[in-house]
Amino acid sequence: MASLDAARTPNLDHLAKNLLPSFSFANRTLSVGVYTIADRLKVELNGHVVQDKALTPLTSRITQIVVPYMPGRLVVTAFIDGRQIGRRPLEIVGPPEALRINADRTRIGANRHDLSFATIEIVDG
Repeated sequence: MASLDAARTPNLDHLAKNLLPSFSFANRTLSVGVYTIADRLKVELNGHVVQDKALTPLTSRITQIVVPYMPGRLVVTAFIDGRQIGRRPLEIVGPPEALRINADRTRIGANRHDLSFATIEIVDG
């Protein structure tokens, strides 16, 4: 579950790089949990606003937002008194389609003292 908490972290850009940079679910809808002190949330999916929700003190700490599932970019923006206090993008991935392998070297010796590291990525469509 992604979190958005402006009280503890006024600048949330680092969260986009460190927490849940992508996610994927097989369901037709996706329930996104948002933790915030904001009084309004705007949820965009692939550039289209899917929800613009006013929050009350009872609903602002933890709120669930249901969005349609489709690959692309989901962005949740939090506001207090009309001022943006946080923005959290997430990439929604599609099904895996290929493997990408990148080695740190192009040649190694045929002996037990030579070594190469490879990074294997699962690529979606």
